[in-house]
Amino acid sequence: MRLALEGSQVVLDAARRKPGRGAWLHPRRSCFDAAISKRAFNRAFRGQVDVGHLSFEELSTVSGHGSPVGE
Repeated sequence: MRLALEGSQVVLDAARRKPGRGAWLHPRRSCFDAAISKRAFNRAFRGQVDVGHLSFEELSTVSGHGSPVGE
C-alpha cells in the first residue's frame, strides 16, 4: 500500500495519486509494526512526520488489504 504526506501527517494513498514523495509498505501487520518501531516513515519522507494517528486496522480496511491469518 502507498502512503503519502498531507502536511506532516502520513496518510493512506489508496488511489496512488497524491502528489509528492510516497512510501510503500507491505500490507502485513508485522511490516507496519516494524516500520513504526524503526521510524521508517521519517526516513522515507526525509524528515519528522506524524504517525500517531495511524492504525493498521484502519489502513488495511480502507486499502482493501486484509491481514493474512496469524499476522
